[in-house]
Amino acid sequence: MTALSTPLDPSSQAPRRWFDRAAPSLGARMPLFGEAMSLVAAAWTDGFGALTAAPAAFAFSGLAEARVASLPLRRGREPVFAVLDAPGWGTEIALQFDRAFVSAVVEALFGGDDGDEEGAPTGPLTAVERRIAEVIAVQATDALKAGFADVLPSSFVFERVQQKPDLAFLGRPNAAVVVATLTLRALGRTAEIDLVAARAALDGFAERLAVLPADEPENTDPRWSERLEGQVSRAPMTLSALVELDRMTLGALAALKVGQVVTLPRDAAQDVRLVCEGRDLFRCDLGQSGGHYTVRIDEPVPAALAEL
Repeated sequence: MTALSTPLDPSSQAPRRWFDRAAPSLGARMPLFGEAMSLVAAAWTDGFGALTAAPAAFAFSGLAEARVASLPLRRGREPVFAVLDAPGWGTEIALQFDRAFVSAVVEALFGGDDGDEEGAPTGPLTAVERRIAEVIAVQATDALKAGFADVLPSSFVFERVQQKPDLAFLGRPNAAVVVATLTLRALGRTAEIDLVAARAALDGFAERLAVLPADEPENTDPRWSERLEGQVSRAPMTLSALVELDRMTLGALAALKVGQVVTLPRDAAQDVRLVCEGRDLFRCDLGQSGGHYTVRIDEPVPAALAEL
């Protein structure tokens, strides 16, 4: 990571919100990822059907963005994580589900009571449940390989199942992740499972996930493109490091005056955005060095970088 130093300056700038509600949805920014997940659901339905006579089907529910620290709260108090290696993506990914999903799979495989979820077990997974969780993960590797074969081809290797989350492989607690949700319907039950990947790991594939090959314009003069790129890369730009403030009422805002001190949020040092020409580029951490404020680049904002 690199650091940018600026002289201490008491002046402030207008805060910016981290998530722009006017920006396109994640599914709109990465349409091919969603299409691949639909193929994953179809492939998994076929593979699951070979294990059980009960009607069962997977369906792709959608994409979402989250933080690593919030993942253990997505699937109740006892989430289960299956860790997979995706060498073609250069990273590890996770499957996140809960006891209800495991129970739905158990009933689909061995028969059940038509959706009665009363008396679901709690605590650590039993030996049978852990084995079922491993079967789920291994089946997912085959479905993922088939679904992403034409978009982001990779093998997917099952590594481990863990109920106590250790998610360091996805990044720091405030790092962004992409969450793709699949829904399983079997024997009157509906259960969900998430595919979780570090968003930073997908940044290098942003163009491949956003544009169909047939839509890409042909480069008829590579020399002209190189000259244009060289001229554009030398254009002077202004960088700003912004810290987001807490919400303030209109009355309090109107009452602000010169010399008044505005308190920053507790996590302000980790909520700095590096901005260029009104576009968010990086999330940063705030610090000090040699009489200057410094911002250490933590992770990129892929949507903004793709628009530059």
